[in-house]
Amino acid sequence: MTAPLLDVVLAAFADVMGEPAPNGGDTVPEDVEMWTSLTHVHLVYEIESRLDIALPEVLLVHRGSLATVAEAVRAAAG
Repeated sequence: MTAPLLDVVLAAFADVMGEPAPNGGDTVPEDVEMWTSLTHVHLVYEIESRLDIALPEVLLVHRGSLATVAEAVRAAAG
């Protein structure tokens, strides 16, 4: 994964959640009380908007780390 994509994911996370990811790319939903299924949808939408890409729907139910979200973004961006 390239660092710039992770940076985009981390910036989107901070904007959606209102706080930076406490563990950077290793942050998982269990680390952030506000990271609910609804805020996750907002996060995915924010990433799509920033990068002008469409992410796979399976990412909407993803419960992994922000680094794995960034990997999915990399794969979708081609």
